[in-house]
Amino acid sequence: MTTATANRQSAYHEAKFEHSQDVDRDVFEAERRYLVDDLGHAKERARQRAEADLERRIPRSVAEFLMRSGIVIQGATVLDLGAALGGVSEELMIRGARVIALEPGTEWAKLATRRATRHAGEFRMLEAYGESIPLADVSVDVIVSWRVLEHVKDPAQVLREAWRVLKPGGSST
Repeated sequence: MTTATANRQSAYHEAKFEHSQDVDRDVFEAERRYLVDDLGHAKERARQRAEADLERRIPRSVAEFLMRSGIVIQGATVLDLGAALGGVSEELMIRGARVIALEPGTEWAKLATRRATRHAGEFRMLEAYGESIPLADVSVDVIVSWRVLEHVKDPAQVLREAWRVLKPGGSST
């Protein structure tokens, strides 16, 4: 398996629902279907987790952890490595970060972009794999990666790439 075809779970790349004008509805449906169809979660558990995502519970806790740890978000260039449906990217934008989101899944990248660009601020989506981050060396202040390494083909390579793009003195979580 090559990096270009690594982890091609259908939910990442294919819309399993009809798109609507309501990005929250589409994010909810994409996450719910992924949890049920690809991961085999019970429907009720999937519904609860998708609702928690829309309520920004997990993204809010990630941002609060960063701040408690002394990591400055506001004004920082933050790489959301493995952005998924964009919850953490959205939260970081709301808190004043310049966000670069990396997500290899076509459909999820589209939804994350729709979600983030509802807010003022800088946002850029990179539809790419973490094993080859298309950014210059030492170009980001902070890297956030939530539940990602278990989905990649080569975790060590993803970490090497993260260290390559992180500025000296930068932070990663």
